[in-house]
Amino acid sequence: MLLDEHRLYLSDLTRLSLFRRAISAVVKPGDVVLDLACGTGVLGLLAMKAGAAKVYQVDHSGMIQIARDVACANGYGQKVIGIHEASSRATLPEKADVVVADQLSVFGIGAGMP
Repeated sequence: MLLDEHRLYLSDLTRLSLFRRAISAVVKPGDVVLDLACGTGVLGLLAMKAGAAKVYQVDHSGMIQIARDVACANGYGQKVIGIHEASSRATLPEKADVVVADQLSVFGIGAGMP
């Protein structure tokens, strides 16, 4: 069921196009990016394509492994680091320059984001 939900997000080409445009406008070459509640990791991949040096993916669900597999399949296995933790407890080893997140409702509250 969780994968079905993410499949819907990924099939919305208008939504993805808008995320791509926004991320490309903000992420600069060499930036460190935090993909908060990363799900499939698609926003982190868009950040890598925009020139990010590194992406930290944080997710408390089993989707973190899928995001890791997707990053590796796209050639970013060495530059994308998955952190299996609730966002409120995650600690990054370095400061992020940009945070990307897809909040499903007002500040993620309706989606149960920790």
